[in-house]
Amino acid sequence: LVALLESQKAAAEHPGWFFTTNNDDLLAHGRDPNFAPWMDTVQVNFFSSTMRKALIRELLQIAGMADGVRCDMAMLGMNNVFQQTWGEILKTGKTPAAEFWTDAITTVKKQYPDFLFIAEVYWGLDGELRKLGFDYTYDKILYDRLRYDIPGRIQEYIAENATGLTQMVHFIENHDELRAREIFSAERSLMAATVTSTIPGMRFFYRGQTGGNLIHIPVQLARAPEEEDIEEIMLFYRKLLGACSTPLFRQGDFLPLTTISAWAGNNSHRKILAWCWKQDEELKLIAINYSSISVQGRIRIPLYSETGNRVVCHDEMADMTYHSLLEEVLESGLYVALRPWQAQIMDIRVE
Repeated sequence: LVALLESQKAAAEHPGWFFTTNNDDLLAHGRDPNFAPWMDTVQVNFFSSTMRKALIRELLQIAGMADGVRCDMAMLGMNNVFQQTWGEILKTGKTPAAEFWTDAITTVKKQYPDFLFIAEVYWGLDGELRKLGFDYTYDKILYDRLRYDIPGRIQEYIAENATGLTQMVHFIENHDELRAREIFSAERSLMAATVTSTIPGMRFFYRGQTGGNLIHIPVQLARAPEEEDIEEIMLFYRKLLGACSTPLFRQGDFLPLTTISAWAGNNSHRKILAWCWKQDEELKLIAINYSSISVQGRIRIPLYSETGNRVVCHDEMADMTYHSLLEEVLESGLYVALRPWQAQIMDIRVE
């Protein structure tokens, strides 16, 4: 974005926003209006028709070589956000009638209909960007719930957004955040990964996450130091991704579930996250103890059949099978007991 009017005054008022090239052109750094500018970037003018055409040409080239693109801080290119961020500097021209992302995504998908657009987005604007054409948007709210909130608030968010989750990218690591094992601890990070892997939407795994890597690599580095993977963490991810690889997790119905007390006075069930996937006679239950204490509870599950004598539950994470009386499950719910930071992915059938 070349400062067209009052550029010298603007540079004097905001010296960190601008830099001068060898040709004495005054350019601006890209920035989030709430933070300092990114000193390794140059801001482009999203209100310029010339810039829009040039960036769309770049996106078409990328679409000819890749399956999709992640658009960094995508909300900064929205008309109203760009105006709020740079309006005091860019005082010529009018706000375009069309949104850049709508024009760009429509143009690219005409030629590459299966090409995916993923938006990194904050400030609750993910729904707006999906309306503009993005296939997926970052689920930063879930990340924050997993990092800072109690289990009940995590379950509440998933239940309230069960439909919208399908167009979100779920993650516990990316290049901006510190490594999950450092932020969450090893055990808690695995439970957070189980959440993001067993709900609808895109599962996002960062380089080294499945090995429990700890070194946070700045994106500017071309090479990263070698780091030894942790076998226990790698084994957990192999089991987790194996259990989630069935078509049921893509084609079935996703249902958040309710947990209840296992017995009077025992409120530990509030630490349990629970949901299931169901299709025809196939049912998988996910139960996660998102806490550092042992918990017990009962979960009401939507059995596909009430004919038989017992409910057979095979836990794919522990490779263990449990049996419950069908009458008891129908009346009181399925009993579960989980160790601290333990997850069960159970294949359930009625016999």
